[in-house]
Amino acid sequence: MARSGRKRIFTDEQLIELHEHCFNDYEIAEKLGVDRSTVIRRRMKLGLKAHGRRRPFTDEQLIELHEQSLNDVEIGKKLGVDRCTVRDRRWRLGLKSTRTRKR
Repeated sequence: MARSGRKRIFTDEQLIELHEHCFNDYEIAEKLGVDRSTVIRRRMKLGLKAHGRRRPFTDEQLIELHEQSLNDVEIGKKLGVDRCTVRDRRWRLGLKSTRTRKR
């Protein structure tokens, strides 16, 4: 039984299974409907190492959209990520910014 008479929202087995499938803390929290900090505390208590964030898109996908002259915001919308994520990866790949002029 959990402390303070609280009922556990998810079991250790559920967390372990998701962890074994290489989901990170954020993804596990989303799947279990709990806060990420809850997952982190429980994972650490179980002695499980954190998994890194997965890349939501490939370099090839970014390059292809960049070659279509889309800007970071447009690419982000197509890939379902923030423009800053696109900007950072584009910068690491050595791709120049594609700015769309306002008319």
